[in-house]
Amino acid sequence: MNLKPKQFVIVNIFFLLIGMILAFYIVSSKPSLEPSHILGNVSFSKILIQNILFAVAIILGAFTFNILTGCLCFYNGLIFGMYLKSSFINLGYWKTALIFLPHLIFEFVWLILCLKISHSIFVNFKKYIYSSNRLTRFGYFLLTLKRKLLLTLTIVIIGCIVEYFVTFKLLVK
Repeated sequence: MNLKPKQFVIVNIFFLLIGMILAFYIVSSKPSLEPSHILGNVSFSKILIQNILFAVAIILGAFTFNILTGCLCFYNGLIFGMYLKSSFINLGYWKTALIFLPHLIFEFVWLILCLKISHSIFVNFKKYIYSSNRLTRFGYFLLTLKRKLLLTLTIVIIGCIVEYFVTFKLLVK
């Protein structure tokens, strides 16, 4: 089944949302995830490495026919849904929205970029295998991939800065 990039992103966002909805039903009304528990031993470098590894895993999911990509989106939805539900219970809806929204915007953008890169690798890899001018196609693909990866990395770093210096600082107040 060949999905267009937009369809591929929508399907994986759907997996993310299913994970979030499921997490809302899993987390009890008295969760143990309080802000102090969430922030335990979090450092900027740990957040950055974790987000970069997650982005790389999403992108490399292309080589698993994007099965890994869908599973990672679902898992990320579960984890985020658990934190979100716990925050709703402990902090209320408005405070949770104000705290999480700034960094979620960046995370959502880099997730979409990673999904598009993953789809692009998958589609171009298939074309590369069946192409007669493989070297030219591969060179052009690497050039465009490099630009997309730099843009994604930049947004991941900005998202991590906002997550650590804004989101977590607001959580402890």
